[in-house]
Amino acid sequence: MSKPSKPKQEIDATNFDLDLCFLSGVSFFQIASAFFEKLPTDENEAARFALNQRGGLFVAATNLALAIELLLKALAIARKRKVVPDHTLVTLFDALPLDYQQSIEYLYGQEIRRPVAPHCIAVRLYISPVGVPVQQGPSEAVKKEGVSVRSVLEAESDALKLWRYMHEAGDPAACVQITTLHYHLRVIGSAIIKHFALDPSTHRIAKTVCHSAPGNNR
Repeated sequence: MSKPSKPKQEIDATNFDLDLCFLSGVSFFQIASAFFEKLPTDENEAARFALNQRGGLFVAATNLALAIELLLKALAIARKRKVVPDHTLVTLFDALPLDYQQSIEYLYGQEIRRPVAPHCIAVRLYISPVGVPVQQGPSEAVKKEGVSVRSVLEAESDALKLWRYMHEAGDPAACVQITTLHYHLRVIGSAIIKHFALDPSTHRIAKTVCHSAPGNNR
């Protein structure tokens, strides 16, 4: 087992384009959401759909992970003008000021208590080596109680690397079982976008896109 890497030092982001970072994150978020919203409401049908459309699933999951990364970095740029040069989601969240973390947790908590929408299905697939059929695993209802922003980001910290290199599961040693936490990640993305809309210092950036985040029209 490899040793955990040392935390990376923050770098100066004074010259980073905050608007571009945020808007790019929103665009990746919307593209990913468009796929997940196609999932059937029936859990078994959702699993079959994901299996048949697994290329789209992997792309959507990759886009969603990248979206959350960019949105977290946009928060850091907006507040501190410093950012951690890392792709690890929980590391980026932990580097945020405490009041920002609390704001995202609060907004996430508000959204997570809403009635489960049709696209809130957790799909489980088993990725097998080349020559072994990809199996369809059981779907499951989304767990909503006792789930925090940090716990989701910690569980999905390496989502970008995992999903974009899913084809490497052809190595028997790399067989993985994936449970998508896309519902929780999407709620986190929605919470960050809402934070941008509510924060007077970033309202200007978010006002043209905040209405399109999942749950904002309900």
